[in-house]
Amino acid sequence: MSRRRTARRPETTQGADGNYVGGDLRQEFTINVGTAADAKKVLSASRTPSRRTVLLGGATLAATAGALVAVRLTGTDGKKAHGPRPLSDLFAFNHRDPHLFEKAGFTKGIDAVMKTPDGEDGYWLFSGRNYTLVQVTRKEGNLAEVVKNPRPLIEWSSLRTVGGGSSLAFKKIDAVMQWPDDRNGYWVFSGSHFLPIKVASGWPHMDTRIPEGAKPSPLSDWSSLSSTTPSFKKIDAVTRAPNDDNEYWVFSGSQHLRLRVNDGKNHDDIVVQKPKPLSEWGGLGHYPSFSAGVDAVMQMPDTPKEYIVFSGRQFIRTSWTGSEWLVK
Repeated sequence: MSRRRTARRPETTQGADGNYVGGDLRQEFTINVGTAADAKKVLSASRTPSRRTVLLGGATLAATAGALVAVRLTGTDGKKAHGPRPLSDLFAFNHRDPHLFEKAGFTKGIDAVMKTPDGEDGYWLFSGRNYTLVQVTRKEGNLAEVVKNPRPLIEWSSLRTVGGGSSLAFKKIDAVMQWPDDRNGYWVFSGSHFLPIKVASGWPHMDTRIPEGAKPSPLSDWSSLSSTTPSFKKIDAVTRAPNDDNEYWVFSGSQHLRLRVNDGKNHDDIVVQKPKPLSEWGGLGHYPSFSAGVDAVMQMPDTPKEYIVFSGRQFIRTSWTGSEWLVK
């Protein structure tokens, strides 16, 4: 347990995650704890509050006569602390040079996640102009082992401009959506455009555009996304909803919606849940940096109701119980 005393703050009233309650507070003490039992001890030891203790989704704030005691619950009794973790905690580098991944940007941000077509636990991760391949293992506290060193995105042939050449149509990948009825088919999103591709099963996963020679299409052509209010002019992340291969959560800025894509050649789709604030999804409302926008979301292969959410240099694990979200 640690205690940190901060400087005097002006009057303000905000929510959880290191904020303030009340208007005449002269001091602030932040006490980070790992269990609910620790929190109860801290509150019972503090002076009689001059205001009501406020519980805000994982952060208990109690205003005393001269100070604010802010108790952050980062776990539950008998369990390890939970919440945002650095990206470096995601990987078991498996005898590979971690500096390669830091240099390629993978410890600074994950832009997109793409599940391999022939493996239940393999994923390509994209960061800037690079990509790598990981395998979900959950070994030794890490969620994934690196199985391929970072490679430049320019080597991904189907993402190059039509007619060959070395320049990229997509210099950065924002999101990838796997087709509902064909695990080898994907839509790849970059900026205001998307592109359908197919990736063959089996190493080295040869890929091609579908149909042959197809060009990137403007996102405005995806009518169900562009006609929403607010419209989704750029896609930040996509992931399947649990227990339904035809439904997806789509993320854009601080909003998300739920989309249903039908099987068949045309893949007709419809928005089944209109845009809602991102703070209402995944328990992200407790973490301002995440509820402001996410970079990628990965559905865990062995637990479809559990997701890894990436935002900046951090990630969190969250799961849907059927009635609420629990951040691990």
